[in-house]
Amino acid sequence: MMFTFQRMTQNEAEEIAYSWKYDGIYSFYDMTEDEEDLLEFTDAHTRGEHVFSSYVNGELIGFLSLDVLVGMIDIGLGLKPDWTGKGKGREFLQSAISFIQSHYTFDALTLSVASFNQRAISLYSHVGFVLNGSFVQRTNGGEYEFTRMILPPQNGVIVTRDFDQSRLSEIQEVYHSVGWHKHSLEVIMEIYRKSNVFSMVYVNGRVRGMGRALSDGVFNAAIYDVVTHVDVQQQGLGARIMDDLLDQLAPVSCVHLVATTGNEGFYLKQGLSPLKTGMARYKNARLEKEYLIKEK
Repeated sequence: MMFTFQRMTQNEAEEIAYSWKYDGIYSFYDMTEDEEDLLEFTDAHTRGEHVFSSYVNGELIGFLSLDVLVGMIDIGLGLKPDWTGKGKGREFLQSAISFIQSHYTFDALTLSVASFNQRAISLYSHVGFVLNGSFVQRTNGGEYEFTRMILPPQNGVIVTRDFDQSRLSEIQEVYHSVGWHKHSLEVIMEIYRKSNVFSMVYVNGRVRGMGRALSDGVFNAAIYDVVTHVDVQQQGLGARIMDDLLDQLAPVSCVHLVATTGNEGFYLKQGLSPLKTGMARYKNARLEKEYLIKEK
């Protein structure tokens, strides 16, 4: 199927805004549901130069809007209602990405999608986008949660702030590369499900490092599992993960961490200091011997 893109005309904008109506929960995407969005889309000046119509065999079937930022492009897109839910979204999205790549220079693509729209989130994940946090925005007469996603560059490094379940095998690969073989897929799902602060580093589009934390958001936080794949160590990626975690935990009064043996110097460089009164309990006898100071 051949998708073509051209700068949107006023007639096309009005056809999309006033004629495209979606069924059920997807009526959220009707342009007429939000007056501010409607005015922005139908006014040629506010719509700007980076909004495009998409055609297949002469039929207007979609649109693509771009917010061109420094090194990054934030995209918005939509399919004609009778084209949705029929397996055509993936090819449309891939064609849109190819169009952007041939006309713009950028390091990464980002987008935001209503969190209830799991169908779209699944599609974006299959094309290579990864989760990158969420936010609440007032629109359509209420407040709705949106999920941020980013398409990591195929050449380069990017850090995100979300656990992306679709990259589970890549995360396991990182753990196993450093000898943490007890981290099965099930174990990884469990420990990340019970964590609430995340940092993932992607190298050339693949997960190559991560860290996580548990925090009450006010008084205490504990950082765990800061690890990078053995193939990309000594490249400053661990420091980037720690910088990102500590930035997310900046409002928290006290941040704790247990360094693995031999890595104390790394965490000292990140601004952490040894505890005077730190205490712990280990069920594993080997770890107990390695980490605890037993009273005589």
